[in-house]
Amino acid sequence: MVILVFGASSIASAQVSTSVSTSTFSNLGTLPDSSFYFLKSWKEQIQLFFTFDMEKKAEQYLHLADVRLAEYQKMIEKGKQAIAEKTLTKYENQLTRALEKAEELKTKSNEKANNVRAKIEEVSTKHVRILQENFAKASEGAKQGLERALEASRKGIEKIQEKDKSENEESTSTSVSTTSRFNFTFKYGVGAINELNTFDKTFTKDMIMGSPIKVNLKLSENELNNIYEKINELRLFSKSPESSQANAFVTPCSSYSLKVQENTDQKELSWNNCRGKISDEFQQFSNFVVSLIESKEEYKNLPVAKGGYQ
Repeated sequence: MVILVFGASSIASAQVSTSVSTSTFSNLGTLPDSSFYFLKSWKEQIQLFFTFDMEKKAEQYLHLADVRLAEYQKMIEKGKQAIAEKTLTKYENQLTRALEKAEELKTKSNEKANNVRAKIEEVSTKHVRILQENFAKASEGAKQGLERALEASRKGIEKIQEKDKSENEESTSTSVSTTSRFNFTFKYGVGAINELNTFDKTFTKDMIMGSPIKVNLKLSENELNNIYEKINELRLFSKSPESSQANAFVTPCSSYSLKVQENTDQKELSWNNCRGKISDEFQQFSNFVVSLIESKEEYKNLPVAKGGYQ
């Protein structure tokens, strides 16, 4: 009887629109090491079954992937490696399903579909960072599963960017003459050590416990054009990077700087998240550039940074 009531409430809740949280979950409810975890899985399946809107279903799968990754973190903290690895496999599967639904949305160019794709790119970028941190601390036996999960997250970013690339191909031909005279440096991370420099076509990676590594990394004309258009679209140089919601102190915090040169004109900006939050436009731009960097083969071939900031 209890199960029937639970099922009915699940069906009702399935009609509620889901949203993707990009922050750490404070209350995950039942965890994978509980004997009642199957009820949570059952409820999620019922919610998915009764979600018919394509965009909402993609969001739901992305939300579940976010939950699985948070559960994985909890299992690692509790020292339950075997359960953590199974949870990571579920994360990979649910992220893949979210990507499949995003692929189905490729034919749509409406604002709703574009927002879903942007969410997948944003959350996948966050997941890559979390997985990289775990990879640096993981045992050799656990690294294989983490590598698969990292690849799934990176593929998610690449697929979304492929859509953006195809949509911008027409505009690229008319703006190549502009971007050929456009270059920039973008620094980010704790201490702003990571740096993409299109002047000398290099990327420098913060290795945390080791010396930074610099490699050759050249952006295509299309990639430069996308960044040029993103800067103009978000109007970064006419807005304040600090959010009105910034009311906390974060340590360690990430710092960012952007130096742009177009023809002979130069502009510079710097910002950080030391107060807890930056404005949406600056967060969106940071995510956009970092995800592009992390999708490049030159970046993927770099060793994983060891250690972490306290």
